[in-house]
Amino acid sequence: MKRSYKYFSVLMSFVLLFSAFPVFGLVGNAAEIVAGGECGDQGDNVTWTLDDEGLLIISGSGEMKDYVEHHSTPWEKERVLSVKIEYGVSRIGVSAFSDCSNLSSVSIGDSVTEISIHAFLNCRNLKEIHFPNSFTFIDMEAFSGCTGLQKVVIPSAFINDGAFSGCTGLKSIIIGDGVRVLCPGLAFCSCFNLEAVSLGKGLTDLEDYNIGAFTHLTGITVDPDNSVYSSEDGILYNKDKTELLRYPGGRTTKSFIVPDSVNSIHYGAFLSDNLTEITIPSGVTSVGDYAFGYSQVTDPNDGRTRYEKMPGFLIHCYSDSAAYRYAVFNEIEYDLLDQPADDPSPDSDDASPVVLLFRNGIKLIRDIIQYLISLVRFFQTGKLS
Repeated sequence: MKRSYKYFSVLMSFVLLFSAFPVFGLVGNAAEIVAGGECGDQGDNVTWTLDDEGLLIISGSGEMKDYVEHHSTPWEKERVLSVKIEYGVSRIGVSAFSDCSNLSSVSIGDSVTEISIHAFLNCRNLKEIHFPNSFTFIDMEAFSGCTGLQKVVIPSAFINDGAFSGCTGLKSIIIGDGVRVLCPGLAFCSCFNLEAVSLGKGLTDLEDYNIGAFTHLTGITVDPDNSVYSSEDGILYNKDKTELLRYPGGRTTKSFIVPDSVNSIHYGAFLSDNLTEITIPSGVTSVGDYAFGYSQVTDPNDGRTRYEKMPGFLIHCYSDSAAYRYAVFNEIEYDLLDQPADDPSPDSDDASPVVLLFRNGIKLIRDIIQYLISLVRFFQTGKLS
């Protein structure tokens, strides 16, 4: 009996010992709220809390307040390590988290539809952000200067000019099926290290095709169900591949043969530093300005771009073709290909008088244009070429 009482006493001692220290070693310390307040456009409709682990939580209903002055937010920006926008908040305010230099991750609730201008400007340590399907609008320079971002997935939204400008660490962009309109050359300008772009089936309007001019871009892919655009071997075309819209500027291939299905090559389609020669089929009837034989140079100071002619570039083309006229007009070296068997040359016995008259007329017009160009250059330089 005494022995049983002794064991019972020892057991109770352990129970009392652990009950006196319920947290230590068994349960981790909960984060402590160190600051909080209101941040809604109507005052207390949206509130904020910041804990001692750097988590800033935005909660409530409706829109956040705009902070036109970048450093007028109520929270200490250097203490913010992560941001959580809870369900109920509908809009992230102007400059709400700009210059939060230590911010590394952001979670956004499904109720948010809009990110305002400069919302995350210059958050250079931000590495990832998850956009909900509810998004409809990402405003100008919302993520400009977020150099730590490496991948962006946007399921739906209109992306305004410069929204991701200067995100020099960005390597991959995935445009979801909910995005209808995109101006990539402006939305992602100065994203110099971009390597891959994927376009969803809902995209129907690329307001420019400058997305291929990024010097590290190796491929553009398009959802097969897209009704307007298509891609093959990483090159962007219209749906039926009659228009070549953009060749990725980062491809290392030195030569390229335009597919026979193509009849039009878009403005600036081949802005590549690596491509040195191109073969154009006779069926191409339209060639845009700076289509090939040029590279795009960006001024690192102001971000402006200009086109520079590539020395030694060679165009393989047919006589009297659109590509031939482009080569002559831009003074780019060309190599005339043998006329296809089913397309008799002007001097062929198989050419009809009408064909001969038409082609001789084209030659005459071309000679007049060349003379006028030489005349203009004479007045500009004093030398007649």
